[in-house]
Amino acid sequence: MPVLIYMESAYRRADGTGVIRCEAMLPGDGQATISKVVRDTTARQMTREKLLLLAELLQNGVPDSNGERRKLRHVEILVYTTDQAFWDDLRIQADAEMTNSPQQSRNSDVCAQIIRQCRDNGCRLRNMGNSLLQKLVRSEAYRDLENQEVSPNDGTGKIA
Repeated sequence: MPVLIYMESAYRRADGTGVIRCEAMLPGDGQATISKVVRDTTARQMTREKLLLLAELLQNGVPDSNGERRKLRHVEILVYTTDQAFWDDLRIQADAEMTNSPQQSRNSDVCAQIIRQCRDNGCRLRNMGNSLLQKLVRSEAYRDLENQEVSPNDGTGKIA
């Protein structure tokens, strides 16, 4: 059975605060929720942070229902995200590695790490389309962002 990972983010341009929300579902082991707050960031940096989070999950494992990390080995990993740049970077890097092309993605270092970890662990990473749960995860990311304090120089609290 595949591992499902829903990864979405919310970003507030006014003060550069972003929140990444990741829901990972392990077969027969429940669900883990990971939230990461990123300060002084940009929309482009949020893509990098999501890639770094995926690399961390591949390297250290996904928390199971007991909070212990379970390594992902010889499984299909279905990743749901609306961040097209996330997939573009991975695709460009995979193409560059297969063809020995000098062209690299913006986040080539992290993408190369993800590709290597998948290969070494016998995992297959797949891009999945939109889903209802994905929209819920995105809503939760915005809720997490709303709970973050706005920097004193802004004061609007609006989400960009």
